[in-house]
Amino acid sequence: VKSFPSCDYYISVCQFLHNRTLWPSFIHSSRKLVILNGVENDYLSDIEPYDLGEGFKTGRCHRMVSGKFHVDSLPWMNRRILPKIPSFQHIIIGSSEEAKSYCKKFSWLKYFGLIADRQRKMSIIKSLDAYFYETFSDEGASIAILEALSLGIPVLTKPLGGCGELVIEGVNGFICKDRQIYQLRLEQLFYNKNFKENIMKKCIEDFNNRLHVKYTACKYIQLFEHIKSKEVNA
Repeated sequence: VKSFPSCDYYISVCQFLHNRTLWPSFIHSSRKLVILNGVENDYLSDIEPYDLGEGFKTGRCHRMVSGKFHVDSLPWMNRRILPKIPSFQHIIIGSSEEAKSYCKKFSWLKYFGLIADRQRKMSIIKSLDAYFYETFSDEGASIAILEALSLGIPVLTKPLGGCGELVIEGVNGFICKDRQIYQLRLEQLFYNKNFKENIMKKCIEDFNNRLHVKYTACKYIQLFEHIKSKEVNA
């Protein structure tokens, strides 16, 4: 932040990052704003869900770095989730040689690797019943989470960083403090069809009312207009 001493305003993409930032004393509180990240979903209605076959499908799509992915989640799913959800499938989009190697061991695991085609990527995510976003370190307003929510896919994630600003418990997903809670929520979604359908309905409604990029863009435009008016009146 010290590298940008002459900015009119300093924008954080979520409240967590705003609170975590070490603000220099020369930045007055009136120059510090939070504008929550958003993404669009207007084009997604024309995309058909990818054919992953029958079954209860979970998945994730992001950079497979240590702060967001531990490969031991896969044998855990094999031990704990598969016996409870026999039709279970888990989809991984991202680059992880360790995850790829487990595909040879587990028939329920599908590894797509990196996908450059955005429509194909969103088509796969659209076919999921739940988005499994187990993380291990703080982050901001995750685009990976937003992409899933934009499709009405409920997100299961940990209470780290800005995740709790995107995921509202019982509305568009669940905050899971440990894997026992992850398992409980997955079983709820699998065994109670009405429960899952209700969550997915609320998920897309919440996205359209709160997280669509039009709200983010509107706030930036208002800020730009405010800055411009100050310049004109100076």
